[in-house]
Amino acid sequence: MAVDSATGRASGPPLARPSAHQNELMGSECEAVEVFPVESRLHDPANAYDLWVAPEGHRFPFGWNYRHFLNVKQAAARGLGQKPVEG
Repeated sequence: MAVDSATGRASGPPLARPSAHQNELMGSECEAVEVFPVESRLHDPANAYDLWVAPEGHRFPFGWNYRHFLNVKQAAARGLGQKPVEG
């Protein structure tokens, strides 16, 4: 998936909901990462970024091991900011 980092436009559906977009393109049980390389490995010919997607079922050995999501009301009750998901 390529997204123009200046405009935020992706080829395909809009990237307004990154997780939903990832689920639509790769499946809800595929993990993806974005790599921020050192300058000597920088690759940016089109002002875009790339997601590296693992096969379904593979889990990266870093990150969260559980789901944690607050809706707008739950976040407000805890004094946290949470934007409503659009779409």
